[in-house]
Order: sequence, then C-alpha cells, then structure tokens
Amino acid sequence: MDNNLNRRINRAIVSLSGNEALLEGLETEPAQALLDWGIACAKNILSETLNMDDAAADAYAHPRMRALRQMLRQVNLMTTARFSPDLVPAASFLDQALAQAAIVYGAAFRPPAAEERAVFLDRALTTQQEFILVARQWLESYLQLSPQ
Repeated sequence: MDNNLNRRINRAIVSLSGNEALLEGLETEPAQALLDWGIACAKNILSETLNMDDAAADAYAHPRMRALRQMLRQVNLMTTARFSPDLVPAASFLDQALAQAAIVYGAAFRPPAAEERAVFLDRALTTQQEFILVARQWLESYLQLSPQ
C-alpha cells in the first residue's frame, strides 16, 4: 500500500479513536463496534485516494469523512436513546444517520423506505453492542453492489 495512503488511513484512525463525542455514553464493547465500523468506512473512503496527491485527496475525502463522523454520532445517539429511560425518539437520529450515510457510501447507497425504517426501529435488541452491530449490517444491506 502507498505510504501516503497509509498515512491518511492512520490519521483517520487516530482522529476517529480520539473523538470522544463519537463514543460518548457507550459501554466499551459497543464503543469498539462503532469505532470498528468507522475505521472500515474510513479505509474504504481513503482507499479511493490512492493515486491522488495530498491536496486532491483531502478535497475528495473531507466531506465524506465529516459525514462519517456525523453518521457515527447519530448512530451513537440512536443507541443511547434506545437504551435510555428517557425514551428519546430514535427515528429522528435514524433519519439523520441515513442522510449522512448517503454521503459516506456515495451512489451505491439506496436509503430504506419508511416502512423498513420502522421495522428496524421496532426490532427487539437487548444491548447497545447488538444494536450497533445490527444497525451496521442493516444499513450496509442497502448498498448496491456494482456488477463485475
């Protein structure tokens, strides 16, 4: 792998790992699951900058990396709201996470319909970690793979 790409990926991992707002309110295992999701997305985004100089890579990746942080923060808020005694509505966090996911994943992402969102929110999940893992799997199931 290119040294510039490795440097970009390492910077992104440090940035995500050090962003307390992304992981605030989560226990250790769910926080790690959310961070793993973020790192996987960052690697995908940054891998597209392989043949770019630093300025072009930053211009290309910056909006998607910002959207990634916002998406992860919304998933965190949705998770903590779901397991909070205050029962803050998670639907608005989901809508915001999906709006950011469209930027993170690009043209391959097809947002779920309102009915599918409601089914997801009504799933019986018992832990923060389970919720984050299922949220990632569910959200990524809306990626349209391009024909090879």
